[in-house]
Amino acid sequence: MKANELRVGNIIGEFGIPLIVTPNIILKLYQIEVAKKICIDLHAIPLTDEWLVRFGIAHCDDGLCIKGGGMVIHNIYEGHSKIKFVHELQNRYFSLIGEEFAYTL
Repeated sequence: MKANELRVGNIIGEFGIPLIVTPNIILKLYQIEVAKKICIDLHAIPLTDEWLVRFGIAHCDDGLCIKGGGMVIHNIYEGHSKIKFVHELQNRYFSLIGEEFAYTL
């Protein structure tokens, strides 16, 4: 996971605990990348069914559906641009809809 993959408000993990990204976290990741040293345990959170439920996404006949939104996401786990992590789904949703996911930690 690189600093340029994150936006403020994304969810990542720190020592196995979900954490909301702040500007300071992005800056720390960038500084680590530049210095080429690893001194904190920030990591991408794998996208699981548990996270899909937190975001209000349900399995439908033809893909995954966002409850109440009428939006269907096809092949979220497959295809050319595979979404593997929570922050990637958040970024994809924001780029398509222009709004943040509503979620609870």
